[in-house]
Amino acid sequence: MRNIVIIIILLMYVNDVNAQILFGAKSNYKVYKPTNTFRLGKTNLFNQLYIETGVKFSSEIDSIGNLNNSQIGLQHQLSKKLLMFHAYNYLSQSMWWGNLNQHSYYANFEYNYNNNLKFNLVGSYIYAKSKILASVPPPPIPPAPPSQIIPSENITNNNYFFSISSTFRLKKLYLKPALAFSQLNNLKESHNQYQAGGELFYDFKNNEKLVFGLGIFHFNNNNDLSTLIKPSISYTINDELSINADYFYTAARNFSDQDGYIIYNSIDKTIDRTNINLKYEFINNAFIYTIYQFERKQDFITTNKYNFNSIFLGIKYNL
Repeated sequence: MRNIVIIIILLMYVNDVNAQILFGAKSNYKVYKPTNTFRLGKTNLFNQLYIETGVKFSSEIDSIGNLNNSQIGLQHQLSKKLLMFHAYNYLSQSMWWGNLNQHSYYANFEYNYNNNLKFNLVGSYIYAKSKILASVPPPPIPPAPPSQIIPSENITNNNYFFSISSTFRLKKLYLKPALAFSQLNNLKESHNQYQAGGELFYDFKNNEKLVFGLGIFHFNNNNDLSTLIKPSISYTINDELSINADYFYTAARNFSDQDGYIIYNSIDKTIDRTNINLKYEFINNAFIYTIYQFERKQDFITTNKYNFNSIFLGIKYNL
């Protein structure tokens, strides 16, 4: 029976921390601050404030409920060369077997060595708590396992993520190699993940108005190998309005995107995801942004496919 509980818990552990959307480049990360931006400034304990909320709407609402997500983040200019961004994220979701509540903390330290080289050190902690119903019915999506009667139980899971990356600038080109290690979905035994790869950006006019990007990352999830391919484009329409779009294909589980700002710690497989971000400066030093995402998933138990259509709204304020 314990194995049944563990499988059910693992089924929908999802952490879409939109860190990059917030960070200016939320993992969608640097959507609002391009991933290739180098920031050198004066010390400022509270530099920027981010607040974001959104919903991931499920195409199979009877079995996989909508996912509600909220986040608050702060950016600190600790020194002329050292910048810190950190965020708290909360999400909740109801499913056919029970419900999930998840808290996570994300921290990204950015050191700008000079105008052409910077380093990022990232750490993330995720605490997930699931409530299993006393009587768990079969999922409404066939084929389904028989109904199981198990004790009502609260199960917790601790997840960790660490990464290091650097960004090199050479005229119009930006190269960003990265390495990451994580322990996700380690309820029954230790599940280690290793990630290596990088992104290449081309600044078309050398003014960050039009930037093309391509990322390739390789994952090892307990010796289960997969690859993520991610093209992207960002365009600054004018001083107030900018747009960013990216797409990735991976068909993997237990992996991260955008310096770990978004962590996919669901046992369900993520096939691909499309992301569009629009940012507008409506008053001086204050920005509103909206994010749309379309994500295709595959259920771990039934192998049936389902989708998430997501809308996030946020505000960024330069303090």
